[in-house]
Amino acid sequence: MRASRFLVTGILILITLNFFAFGSISIAIPILVETYGGSPINLSYIESALAIGMLVSTAIIGTVKIRRRGLTSMLGLIATLLVAFAFSQIPSLFILTGLAFMLGFSMTFVAIPFFTSAQEDTDPRIMGRVMSIVFLAMNGFDPLAYAGVTLLVARGIDIQLVILTFSLIGLFIAIITFWRGKTFRNYTSEY
Repeated sequence: MRASRFLVTGILILITLNFFAFGSISIAIPILVETYGGSPINLSYIESALAIGMLVSTAIIGTVKIRRRGLTSMLGLIATLLVAFAFSQIPSLFILTGLAFMLGFSMTFVAIPFFTSAQEDTDPRIMGRVMSIVFLAMNGFDPLAYAGVTLLVARGIDIQLVILTFSLIGLFIAIITFWRGKTFRNYTSEY
């Protein structure tokens, strides 16, 4: 697997997505609702908007053929991190609900094209191992982001500053990956 630059770059993209964007925002949403004086219904609206955004983009991806899957994943990551950056700057629960929709919408454009390509192009003999590592990159970094964000907030660091820092670091990684990941960026699908 280490020999495949496509898989290594894709896994780095998933780690960046889940640690710096999705994981940090997921744990930050309840803290932001409390910080801005919201109620449980505001929390429900924001989390529902996130889920609806994911459902809408999944429906679009399921019906539209994406040939440049690597480029789509990279641009989706950059868009997700830009939305996460906006999350750190907007003190309105109403606007955060819209941003949560956009976050869910853009995240799916990162994961699904990469998953599809990884499954199509991986040798069936090592498919189980490759997909296990992909799922670890997808799910194993959320809890680390939760721990990091809560630790920083518990130390008195403002939640907006934490989200800002996470999103900027993630954006830096995404831009470097976009610049250096020519094999991944230029990947096209025949299917």
